[in-house]
Amino acid sequence: MENLYPTIGNVTRIEYGGQPVITTAQLAEFYETTAIRIQQNFNGNEDRFISGKHYFKLEGNALKEFKDCLAENELVGNRAATLYLWTKRGAARHAKMLSTDRAWEVFEQLEDTYFNRDAGRDTAETFVSDFERGRELAKLAPHAKDPFVKQCIVVKAANLILGYDFLPTPENKPQMQLTLFSA
Repeated sequence: MENLYPTIGNVTRIEYGGQPVITTAQLAEFYETTAIRIQQNFNGNEDRFISGKHYFKLEGNALKEFKDCLAENELVGNRAATLYLWTKRGAARHAKMLSTDRAWEVFEQLEDTYFNRDAGRDTAETFVSDFERGRELAKLAPHAKDPFVKQCIVVKAANLILGYDFLPTPENKPQMQLTLFSA
């Protein structure tokens, strides 16, 4: 399928709870609607959404920590008190509620180029390249003064080294450590 919406493939993918997620503002932009309409659809159908399956609701410390880990801070407003992150399943529910051809076409593009971006990423060359980048990044962690920044560096390095993405959730944040062995 031709990529009808090239900006989707160029969006920096964010992850939370071990899976790719998208903000309400991004979803509204891609579906050519407003964030308010996305929120209204969610509020009117909240019983059809399951937290952790269709969305993550971040508030308080969880939101602050998430903002601190984001490379692109413009994704979340500085004064945002709550942030909804939509999973692939949540984005599909919104496409269904909007019920426009555009929403379904965009969801298919999101599926192909955003949510499943790493599906074909298993060549040895890519793995070695990412592994080396991860090792180099991990060397910066001891120099970070702030413990949370240090953890963000370690998480990104681990993502590269392990070959899959994860972002610490508040539940697993304190236990995260990474030990690198030199060859």
